[in-house]
Amino acid sequence: MEKQDSRLPALLASTASPYKFTEAVLAALGYETTGSAESERQGLLSKISRTKIPERLVGIDALPVLHSTCVTRDGMKAAVENFLSL
Repeated sequence: MEKQDSRLPALLASTASPYKFTEAVLAALGYETTGSAESERQGLLSKISRTKIPERLVGIDALPVLHSTCVTRDGMKAAVENFLSL
């Protein structure tokens, strides 16, 4: 890998909100969140990051789970074909 000049400005762009993955984000930051509700994790993430919880994600833990299928990488093609009834 080529070494980069650390004095150059950098831009990191992401399409995923950390508020969609609060448990993983907080764990990566060293916080223990096992057994806590999504709203609690969102509140903690908001507090430590000093950012607002996206409006569309507030109260998400009170909504019904619509999809709970878990698929391995190797099973992805079959799962998509099954979902699309192919």
